[in-house]
Amino acid sequence: VTGAEITIYGATGDLHSGNYGNYVTDPAMALTRLIASMKDDAGNVVIRNFYDGVVPLTATERRAIDEIPNVDQKLLEQFGLARAQHPDSRIELQHNRPTLTVVGLQSGTVGANARNAVSGTAIGRVEMRLVNGLDEKTQFDRLVAHIREQGYFIVNGPPDAAIRRTQQKIARVVQTEKGFPIGKGNLEDPRTVMAANAIRSLDQRLVQMPTIGGSLPFSTFSDALQLPTIGLAVVNFDNNQHAVNENLRGQAHDLYIEDAIQETTIATAGISAEYGRFSGGVVNLITKSGGNQFSGSLRDTLTNDDWRAQLKAATPDGIDVDFENVGGQIMDAIFGRLNLRARVALCGLISG
Repeated sequence: VTGAEITIYGATGDLHSGNYGNYVTDPAMALTRLIASMKDDAGNVVIRNFYDGVVPLTATERRAIDEIPNVDQKLLEQFGLARAQHPDSRIELQHNRPTLTVVGLQSGTVGANARNAVSGTAIGRVEMRLVNGLDEKTQFDRLVAHIREQGYFIVNGPPDAAIRRTQQKIARVVQTEKGFPIGKGNLEDPRTVMAANAIRSLDQRLVQMPTIGGSLPFSTFSDALQLPTIGLAVVNFDNNQHAVNENLRGQAHDLYIEDAIQETTIATAGISAEYGRFSGGVVNLITKSGGNQFSGSLRDTLTNDDWRAQLKAATPDGIDVDFENVGGQIMDAIFGRLNLRARVALCGLISG
């Protein structure tokens, strides 16, 4: 993933909308017009060469997608939508196309604090998800070239008086994320086939997704270590990733992730050599083995407001190892209990 923060400049400050509404450039209007120029009405990105270089899916990968149950209509119902942006193509195929998304806009005021003024600036943040065959520098350069094609003079910082007096359309474009290289597995690799057959042997329905929409450091293993990468998803689809009430639990009638856990232990002494030499605690989860017998539990989910105290009680000597994939308040609480020279394996921050 990569992205950019785009700032459009108007007057040197906010101005009365009645006196100057027809006299100065409205940066908010200019920004929305610029962003709208990046896509057509069908949702396709029209930035020059945006899709060039994408490695198409193989025949094996397309067959794997064809075997996945089609959930498009269920997703539309869940999200309260009338139609998908590309109704002629299922969601799994869209995962192999790069995206361009607006993740934030800022200009002026709204609500009870609204003022009748033309803002001096408008800021927008766009995100571009990469796919196999693309890199962050190329996509960012294509975005900047498109902005120039719309007549904008690009600056690296706030424009000075000379630039303001000579340039009518001024934009500052700052790359916000550089991400990491794309890592792509191979469904035909013998080790991948072995893993897939192991799941089938448990009488489990196998769903193989050649491409996912999220960002994971697969390239660390596939490129640097020359090892195959296989991701095993264990989260519920309605986990509200990167949104309010993000969760790792099921909703009504869904499987709770803890049903897959057989034993949880917190070791504070006598820790085995594989974890190194610590004075704090190590949390270890043992999952259940497969089988043909249905098992589970019926329960209600209650919010626990005392989780910080429970974390402190469970790790009286602090924490030496943290596999971090959450972020937010949970991460802050964990970091507050890290011991000197503790190790943190960072694998994303799904809480933003």
